[in-house]
Amino acid sequence: MNKQDFINARSYKHPMLIGDKQLLIDKIMYQYETFNFQRLTLEIDNGNEPDKVNQQLAKFADEVIPYIKTHTKN
Repeated sequence: MNKQDFINARSYKHPMLIGDKQLLIDKIMYQYETFNFQRLTLEIDNGNEPDKVNQQLAKFADEVIPYIKTHTKN
């Protein structure tokens, strides 16, 4: 992914989950409201930094998922 691809991926309409907590929430909610999906499947590349990725996944689980669960039909 080059720099421009990364910049483009930060759009809330882009399906890649790149960004801060609020942007991730906005992206997921946009996808949910647009497509009314029932499941969210993630594919994660550890980028040879598994500890860093694990920290980010824990943050995602603690900060993003609770909001999504509260604001969608489970």
